[in-house]
Amino acid sequence: MLKSGKSISLIVAVLLSTLALAGMGACGGSDTNPTLASEKPAEQLTSAPSSAAVTQSEAEIDIVAGESPEVLAVSAPEPEPEIPELYLEVISPANESVLRTSEVQVTGSTIPTAIVSVNGILTSVNSDGKFIATTTLDAGANFIEIVASDLEGKEMGEVLTVVYLSS
Repeated sequence: MLKSGKSISLIVAVLLSTLALAGMGACGGSDTNPTLASEKPAEQLTSAPSSAAVTQSEAEIDIVAGESPEVLAVSAPEPEPEIPELYLEVISPANESVLRTSEVQVTGSTIPTAIVSVNGILTSVNSDGKFIATTTLDAGANFIEIVASDLEGKEMGEVLTVVYLSS
């Protein structure tokens, strides 16, 4: 036995749609131009108890000429996207580079949601995971520390040694 008013509403909509296909009209009449149940206003669908009136928002019916009406299935929500694994790739400068300028651009890539710092200063990461930061070098050997961390707290880092030869 059906207990739900929505179940009754759905059955009424299917039955009325079947009658419309058979040329009997949506409510059992003998219209020469039958109308689908979903095209009738809810107040005209009174062949069932008033609590079972059907509106199109309550039931979606797929009717193909010459076939039985079918109730469309509701699809399950899509699974959450997989979070990419944290990585850090430093593109430039190369480790143990010798430079003749006091400023160097540090470029690299990681996951787009990572937080990146170069020598302790945060730098932005674009939607492709690319980052660029400029750091100033002292004469002689310099260490450049690049750290990427994800939203879960995982960290990856790389330390480069760069030599600045002043003129």
